[in-house]
Amino acid sequence: MMKRLGISYAKYYNWKYRTTGHLFQDRFKSETINNYLLTATRYIHQNSVKARIVPLPAEWKWSSCLGYYGQFVYPPDLLDPHFLLNMFSPDLLIARIRFKEFNDRKNNDQCLEDSDDSQNKVIR
Repeated sequence: MMKRLGISYAKYYNWKYRTTGHLFQDRFKSETINNYLLTATRYIHQNSVKARIVPLPAEWKWSSCLGYYGQFVYPPDLLDPHFLLNMFSPDLLIARIRFKEFNDRKNNDQCLEDSDDSQNKVIR
């Protein structure tokens, strides 16, 4: 019943708005971030700063910054900062200092930004 209802609604929606394909097709984008893991991490941490919610990334209560900075201990299955911190130094204290400097630095990082073609525009 639910499947048939979903299919019927998708057909109606596609007819009404002159679209094709699955109803939720192309909703999310993804990019391989292996080559710029640090940039993506900083971008995520600084979203609340760029939105002018907080002045520093670590002040956003939902951020993992304090875990990377060594100021809060998350359960290991929630955050394992060692892989990322090892990119800065094998010495944990030095790595945390360097990561904090990198993470708090003002920047113009862009990750997963909308493309210019009008078909993929997202209303923000």
